[in-house]
Amino acid sequence: MKAIKDFVGQFRASINLDESLIVKKKNRYYLLNENLKHQSHQDFFYIGVYLGKLKGAIFFPSFLLLTMIAESKANKIVVDKKTAWLFICGRDIFKQGILKVN
Repeated sequence: MKAIKDFVGQFRASINLDESLIVKKKNRYYLLNENLKHQSHQDFFYIGVYLGKLKGAIFFPSFLLLTMIAESKANKIVVDKKTAWLFICGRDIFKQGILKVN
């Protein structure tokens, strides 16, 4: 859970996740509801909402966790389509690609 909180904190955002409903399997984190919590004691491949994985000391978020962060009061930068694609590919963001800063 610390890995998720630290990652979310980088954006100066806060999301309310019930820690009792978060399950860690190996290095992956899942958010469950009350009904799925009972199933988590069994061996599973995927359950609930996948939040991300911890690889070494680096947390890799899922798109669903990123969406939760974006919907909260996080610092946001809106970029054009080309810049968004380049960012997804691991490239840097330059000033000419930024449309709006919140």
